[in-house]
Amino acid sequence: QFAHIRWKAFLVYLVYLVFFVYLVYFVFLVCLVPVEWLVLNQIQRDESVRVVRTRERLKARNVRKDRLRKFIALQPDLEFS
Repeated sequence: QFAHIRWKAFLVYLVYLVFFVYLVYFVFLVCLVPVEWLVLNQIQRDESVRVVRTRERLKARNVRKDRLRKFIALQPDLEFS
């Protein structure tokens, strides 16, 4: 008789445990997936900004090099030692 009651209690406990685990899992998914997406999007945004900045920096450096080249071309008596 007592063993039967204990078995029932164990089953109820198991059901509650499974339910609780699923609840925690669901909350985990709902809370963490948006956070992860936000973080990933932010990283991607930062990366694209960095790429654009690097490209602009390279462009500016090339412009400076071109100006220097033109300046040197206009100075025939300029010599580099």
